[in-house]
Amino acid sequence: HVVLVFDGKQAIWFLDGKADGAKQLLRNTEYSDAASIGNLSSSDPLHGFNGKIDDCRIYKRALTPNEVKELYEYEKAN
Repeated sequence: HVVLVFDGKQAIWFLDGKADGAKQLLRNTEYSDAASIGNLSSSDPLHGFNGKIDDCRIYKRALTPNEVKELYEYEKAN
Protein backbone atom coordinates (compact mmCIF):
# COMPACT_ATOMS: atom_id res chain seq x y z
CA HIS A 1 0.00 0.00 0.00
CA VAL A 2 1.72 3.15 -1.25
CA VAL A 3 0.41 6.71 -0.89
CA LEU A 4 1.93 9.98 -2.06
CA VAL A 5 0.64 13.19 -0.44
CA PHE A 6 1.56 16.58 -1.86
CA ASP A 7 0.51 19.77 -0.07
CA GLY A 8 1.91 22.23 -2.60
CA LYS A 9 5.35 22.45 -0.99
CA GLN A 10 6.29 18.99 0.25
CA ALA A 11 5.74 15.46 -1.02
CA ILE A 12 5.39 12.77 1.64
CA TRP A 13 5.20 9.11 0.76
CA PHE A 14 3.66 6.45 2.94
CA LEU A 15 4.21 2.71 2.92
CA ASP A 16 1.57 0.53 4.62
CA GLY A 17 0.04 3.51 6.41
CA LYS A 18 3.29 4.92 7.82
CA ALA A 19 5.31 7.90 6.56
CA ASP A 20 8.40 6.58 4.80
CA GLY A 21 10.01 9.74 3.41
CA ALA A 22 9.53 13.35 2.39
CA LYS A 23 10.98 15.85 -0.04
CA GLN A 24 10.62 19.61 -0.29
CA LEU A 25 9.74 20.71 -3.81
CA LEU A 26 11.05 24.13 -4.69
CA ARG A 27 9.76 24.49 -8.24
CA ASN A 28 6.46 25.58 -9.68
CA THR A 29 3.97 22.76 -9.17
CA GLU A 30 1.34 23.89 -11.64
CA TYR A 31 1.35 21.65 -14.68
CA SER A 32 -0.39 22.01 -18.00
CA ASP A 33 0.34 18.42 -19.09
CA ALA A 34 -2.11 15.62 -18.51
CA ALA A 35 -1.48 13.52 -15.41
CA SER A 36 0.37 10.25 -15.94
CA ILE A 37 -0.02 7.35 -13.52
CA GLY A 38 2.60 4.61 -13.57
CA ASN A 39 4.86 6.50 -15.96
CA LEU A 40 7.48 9.22 -15.62
CA SER A 41 5.55 11.39 -18.08
CA SER A 42 3.04 11.03 -20.86
CA SER A 43 5.84 11.74 -23.36
CA ASP A 44 8.13 8.98 -21.96
CA PRO A 45 6.29 5.65 -22.33
CA LEU A 46 9.50 3.60 -22.10
CA HIS A 47 10.11 4.20 -18.39
CA GLY A 48 6.82 3.09 -16.92
CA PHE A 49 5.80 1.00 -13.93
CA ASN A 50 6.08 -2.71 -14.75
CA GLY A 51 3.27 -4.25 -12.74
CA LYS A 52 -0.38 -3.82 -11.85
CA ILE A 53 -2.09 -0.91 -10.15
CA ASP A 54 -5.40 -2.10 -8.71
CA ASP A 55 -6.62 1.05 -6.94
CA CYS A 56 -5.73 4.63 -7.72
CA ARG A 57 -7.28 7.68 -6.08
CA ILE A 58 -6.70 11.36 -6.61
CA TYR A 59 -7.99 13.79 -4.01
CA LYS A 60 -8.51 17.51 -4.31
CA ARG A 61 -6.57 18.12 -1.10
CA ALA A 62 -3.65 16.68 0.83
CA LEU A 63 -4.64 13.81 3.12
CA THR A 64 -3.55 13.89 6.74
CA PRO A 65 -1.29 11.13 8.07
CA ASN A 66 -4.26 9.82 10.08
CA GLU A 67 -6.42 9.62 6.93
CA VAL A 68 -3.66 7.69 5.13
CA LYS A 69 -3.47 5.24 8.03
CA GLU A 70 -7.27 4.83 8.08
CA LEU A 71 -7.29 4.08 4.34
CA TYR A 72 -4.56 1.48 4.81
CA GLU A 73 -6.41 -0.18 7.71
CA TYR A 74 -9.67 -0.20 5.73
CA GLU A 75 -8.06 -1.73 2.63
CA LYS A 76 -6.17 -4.29 4.73
CA ALA A 77 -9.42 -5.46 6.37
CA ASN A 78 -11.26 -5.86 3.05
